[in-house]
Amino acid sequence: MLKILNAEPDDYSEEARAVLSTFAKIENGPFSRDKLKSAIKNYDVLITRLGHKIDEEILQKAPQLKVIVTAT
Repeated sequence: MLKILNAEPDDYSEEARAVLSTFAKIENGPFSRDKLKSAIKNYDVLITRLGHKIDEEILQKAPQLKVIVTAT
């Protein structure tokens, strides 16, 4: 089962959360940058908006990460 980290879930619809939960385990933030850096290592998918800069520092801590989704 996929593991999704939704770093910025504010205003994320319940319908969208329900759909995602049919095929993935989801953890919802919000996450500070430091918390995101420590949590990201265990996830396959990152959902973010404009609140995070996903740069080399973050990506180096995400060996399992396959997809980054921007919900903007």
